[in-house]
Amino acid sequence: MKILRKHFNVSIIIIVVAASLLLGCSRNITLPNVEDVIKIEMGTLTITNADDIETIMSVLSTANRISRNAMNEQPFVQDLLNIYPYIMINGEEVMCCRLYLFTNGDTESIWNSYVGIYRISQENSDKLRQLYAEWNLFARESYFSKVFE
Repeated sequence: MKILRKHFNVSIIIIVVAASLLLGCSRNITLPNVEDVIKIEMGTLTITNADDIETIMSVLSTANRISRNAMNEQPFVQDLLNIYPYIMINGEEVMCCRLYLFTNGDTESIWNSYVGIYRISQENSDKLRQLYAEWNLFARESYFSKVFE
């Protein structure tokens, strides 16, 4: 009887530990509420349009954790795109997380500094890069049209 009780107690402990680990480890990337984001620094641009912010945050929210090993500020790769969402806290703009879009072999990933690495679909990665390219082109055209007026 003591042996059965011991095995029962061990089984309960294993179930409780497994459940707490599964519930405590979010697979989705943790982001601020889109309504709280006041701007996003993306590459060399600052995005402030609410619709554009919503688009970026929507695409980012699809990322799923693939690793907890993001113990540096940013990944050591050549082709990365920084994405820094800002929120307002006590009247000050505060960067809430440092995200980097990059290619890791054949996988498109989001690096969340000191938090984790997340997989994002090729389609969503392409969408973010395309949006950045379009906005960057628009910003350059606007700049040069003002310079050469």
